[in-house]
Amino acid sequence: METSSMDAMVDELPWGLLTDGILLVIMSYLDAKSLMSAAETCKHWYRIAHDNSLWKVLVFNKVASKDLQKRVLDRAKEELKHGERFRTWKDEFVRMEDEAPLVLSETLEGHTDEIYHINFSPSGNFFSTTGRDASVRVWKFGYPCTLYAENTDLDSILVYTRFSDFNESETLLLVAGIASYIMGADSCTLILSLKGLEILYAVSGSNANFRGCWLDDTSFLNGSHEFMPPGHRCFLIKKHTVTERRKSDQKIQALIKRMDGKGQDIMILDPYCRNNDFARIAYLPTHCVQQPMTPSAKTISPLSEQFQYIDSEGPDENSETILESDDGEIKPGSSQDFDSQASSSAHEDFTPVLILANNTEEYPSTGFLSFYIVPEMTEPSLEVCKKFNSADADSPGGLVGMRLSSDKRYIAFNYRSCNMEDGEYDHGCYVKNIDLKVFDLYNMCFTDIVYKGHSATSEDHLSYIFPAVSDHYIASGSEMERGFLWDRHFGNILGELEHAAQPGNGGVNATAFHPHSEEVLITLGDDRKIKVWRSKRLLRELEHSGAPFSVRNQTFHKNIGQYKDRGKATSKGGSLDLDIGVDQADGLVEDDMVTCCLRRKKSKHSKKYS
Repeated sequence: METSSMDAMVDELPWGLLTDGILLVIMSYLDAKSLMSAAETCKHWYRIAHDNSLWKVLVFNKVASKDLQKRVLDRAKEELKHGERFRTWKDEFVRMEDEAPLVLSETLEGHTDEIYHINFSPSGNFFSTTGRDASVRVWKFGYPCTLYAENTDLDSILVYTRFSDFNESETLLLVAGIASYIMGADSCTLILSLKGLEILYAVSGSNANFRGCWLDDTSFLNGSHEFMPPGHRCFLIKKHTVTERRKSDQKIQALIKRMDGKGQDIMILDPYCRNNDFARIAYLPTHCVQQPMTPSAKTISPLSEQFQYIDSEGPDENSETILESDDGEIKPGSSQDFDSQASSSAHEDFTPVLILANNTEEYPSTGFLSFYIVPEMTEPSLEVCKKFNSADADSPGGLVGMRLSSDKRYIAFNYRSCNMEDGEYDHGCYVKNIDLKVFDLYNMCFTDIVYKGHSATSEDHLSYIFPAVSDHYIASGSEMERGFLWDRHFGNILGELEHAAQPGNGGVNATAFHPHSEEVLITLGDDRKIKVWRSKRLLRELEHSGAPFSVRNQTFHKNIGQYKDRGKATSKGGSLDLDIGVDQADGLVEDDMVTCCLRRKKSKHSKKYS
C-alpha cells in the first residue's frame, strides 16, 4: 500500500472517539520524548500525556530498585502532603533527566601531574585547582572556562599543593600543601593575591592535614601539634591576619619565620586528637550550637540504625515497574525532608564553628566529625575549647574527603570502613566500597541516605576523594577512573562521569558544583584533566543564546525556593493524589512546563483532530 494512502487512512480514523482509558494505556508504552510529541497533537492528548501516573512510571524506571521505589513514593507523598519540594512526577523526571549535569561540555588541561582538589569562589566567577605538580591555577568560569592565572614556581616551597580556598571578597587565595624538606616543617600555608598569584603571606605548620581555613575576609586559621607543660601534647589553633605584603626581595624562609611569630593563639582543642583533618569554618545559627547535636557517647545509637543504605549499583530483577501507594510514615526527628525547618530569620545571630575530621584513639579507630565554637577575640587570650559535640561514623574506618555545601548547611563526606575477619576488624585493611554520608548542620543530624556505588582499588591505604552536595544532587569521584552523580532525595545513581585512566592509577579525586547553579559540575583526577559537566537544559540554552556563559547571565531556575507552596489544588479541581488520573484534571501542570525541558511546544498552529 502506498504511503499516501496509509496517511489518508490514518487521518480518517476517529481518534477523537478514543477514551481516556485507552489513550492512557497506549501512552504507557511511550518514553518521555514520545510523550511530549503526543502532547503536541491536541488538547485532549496534551492532557493525557501529562497524566501523573505516566511520569511516575518513567521515574520508577530510572530508580529501578524495588526498595528504592517504595522510598521514592513515601518521600514524595510526604513532601506533597506538606506542600514542600515535590510537585509532580513529571517535575521529578525532568530534574533527573534534563537538569542533572551529566553532559561533558569541555575539558581543561594545563596541570602536569595528578590534580587533587578544586574550590569555587563565593560568586562562582572563579575556581582554583591544586595537585601533585606543586602548582595552583585559577580559572575564569564561563562558557567556555579559561585560565585566569597560574603559579608554577611553588615547588621550592611545597612538595605538592593539596588544597586552595578563596576569601569572601575574592582578592586572596589560601593554598596549603606538604612542605619541602628545606622548609623545616611538615606543611606550609600560603596566601596569594588573586591577581597574579603573588605570595603575600606564609606560615608553617606541623599538621599537613589541617590545611587551613578562612575565618573572615582577611583572617585565617592554622593548626599544629604542640607540647604544653607539663609535657602534654595538644593541638593549637592560631589566627593570622593578612595585613602586610611580602617584600619582593624577601626570601620565603624569612617570610615564614616572621609570620609564624605574628599568629595569635586562640584555641587549644580538648581532648587531643591527632588527625584534625579538612578544617572548615561554618557560621551557624546560634540556636544550632546551644544544644547537643547527638545523644551523649554513652547513649548514642549506632549510625547503622539511623541510616537507610541504598545500593544503586544495579537494578533489582524482581522489581515491579509501578508500586501501589501505601501509607509510609516518616519518623519524627529524622532529616528525610531536607527543608522541613524554615530558614533562620535574618536577624538571628550566627556563630563561627570549626569543623574537623578525626579518628578515635582506641583500636581500631572510628572516624568522626568534631565541632568547636571559635571564641570571640575581644582581647588577646587563649581558650581551651572542648568540642560541643561530634558526629561519629558507625564502624571503624576513616574519612577520606569532605566538603561543605555552598550555603554552608550540609557536610558531605566519604567514608571507608575497616575489613572484618573472624568477627574482628582488621585495622589498616579497608573495604573497597565507599559510603557517602551527609550531615545537616541546621537540623543537627545525619540525613537518612547513604549513597553507594563508588569504590576504591586498594585495601591497604586511604586516598582522598572529595565529594560535593547541592540542593538536589550528590557527586563524588572514585578510584575507578569515573565519578558518580546521585539524586540527593532518592539515592539513585543518575549517571557516571568518565575520566581517562592513567596506567595503574585512574582516580577521580574531587568534584564541585557551581555555587549558584547545580546544573554545572566540575570533576578532576589523576588523568590531569579538568572536566566541566552541564545539564542538557543548560547547554540548549547556552547554544541557543550564543552568548558567553557567566554568573551574571546564567539562568538557574530550579532551586529550593521554587518548590515552596507547590502541590496545592487549583481552581481546575487539581488533586494532591500522587496517582492522579485522567478522571481528575491535572491542575498541577502549568502551560510553561509543557516542554518538559525536552522539546519545545509548537505554536497554536499544531494540527488538531476532532
